[in-house]
Amino acid sequence: MISLTSVRESLSFLGLTPQATACYEVLTRIPSDTVAGIAKRAGLHRPTVYRELSRLQERGLVDAVSQGKRTHYKVTSTKHLEALVQDRTTFLTEAFQTLPAAMNGELSRPALSGPEGLRSIQTDIVRALPRGGTFLRISMRKAELDASAWTDPDYARLRGNGRLQVIDIVKPAQRENPCKAQLECVFRLLPRECDHVPFQGALFVYGERIAFADYEGQNGVIIENPVFAAFLEKLFRVLFNVLPSA
Repeated sequence: MISLTSVRESLSFLGLTPQATACYEVLTRIPSDTVAGIAKRAGLHRPTVYRELSRLQERGLVDAVSQGKRTHYKVTSTKHLEALVQDRTTFLTEAFQTLPAAMNGELSRPALSGPEGLRSIQTDIVRALPRGGTFLRISMRKAELDASAWTDPDYARLRGNGRLQVIDIVKPAQRENPCKAQLECVFRLLPRECDHVPFQGALFVYGERIAFADYEGQNGVIIENPVFAAFLEKLFRVLFNVLPSA
């Protein structure tokens, strides 16, 4: 039996919210309860409890059981929680173990400079990905920063034609419009403290390539290395899973 402190740490490690943790903790103390009962015990609103129970069910941590006309919820075996934590630990360990091999790779592109160089990153993304492909991006630029100087005027059209999707991690200041409405986009928000980070740039992961763009210095680099790209993709997805949506 894992302790309450371990439960909290485990759920946080898995990227679940404090509200989900509160719901789970309530159910560890009683055999089962309804949404209304869980909401009262956890001090949460019922819509919040519905949402968080759904997330817990997706992870296999909570089961729904019909009792007459009511639905009760109960925790599954804590061994399942332990197994999820072990899987995440193994996942991260393997990701970090790939880093030394990645560092032996070679840069397949020269350094990029000026607006034209930054535009070439957009062009490379469109050319490298298949139709319907997905690329990952961590954007650290100010919302008011004018990106038109290094934005390829044909980029939106080409990306739209290719039906490319971007999975974004952005500063809270960019939450109003992290990507164009006509383009497929899923995003998460970095902590509010990141709004004060002076660096203005972005990291892209696509296919077997990664690219770094420094918007203020107007330079960047594209690295083609499948091991390094896989490593950064794993870290990106771990971060994405623990960050809040808008």
